[in-house]
Amino acid sequence: MATTESSSAASNLAPLQAALGPGPTVLGATFQWPWDIAKKGGELFSQVSGVASTLASSAQSVVTSPSGATILANVAADPRNSTNTEQVLNSGLFGPAINAVKADSLLRTMFIGWSGGAQVGLFGGGGGSGVASDLINPNAKSPVGYGMFKLGIGAQVTVGLLVGAMAVEPAQLNSSTCVFEFGAGLMGIGTFVQVIMTDRLDLLGFTVNVGAGGGLSSATGYGSISAG
Repeated sequence: MATTESSSAASNLAPLQAALGPGPTVLGATFQWPWDIAKKGGELFSQVSGVASTLASSAQSVVTSPSGATILANVAADPRNSTNTEQVLNSGLFGPAINAVKADSLLRTMFIGWSGGAQVGLFGGGGGSGVASDLINPNAKSPVGYGMFKLGIGAQVTVGLLVGAMAVEPAQLNSSTCVFEFGAGLMGIGTFVQVIMTDRLDLLGFTVNVGAGGGLSSATGYGSISAG
């Protein structure tokens, strides 16, 4: 289901590609066209969609638990504080997500935080902040923030719990980024997914927004991510 949605979201950018034209054939090494970001983002997400579904399900279990409201309030108040984000990891309900990331050959780092963003029509912005925790080296963790300018189709508002997994250790989350974002129903839960790539379209990781939000959107974005 999720891979179908990512492919459909990528195809939604076709009118934008037609309007802008094919562009030059020789570009700077770090520039990527929106449709190339969407295509590569969809391909990369297909490799981790099972993990994303498990993260969405585990996050929803935390949100709807008796202590969920308190946990969410703490994360929202200071998402870069590991004491707050570890309440999600240590809730007793997030084990399946942790195990899914550990078992995946592409991923190694959990990300828990809070997101906010909006898009109306073709333009928007967004981002999030939280804490990245290395599952291979538990002592390696870092506050992380990212932001982006979005270009796409649709309208969207997202504010809420942000969970994700990264392909690199926390200290390496310092890069210019290209992002492919789309609405998805993971495990029957309304979510927004962001596939975060370097400016050369190598996978950095992905995040899933589970929380207050609405709208339907597919977008690509340019931004940065920074640890510390």
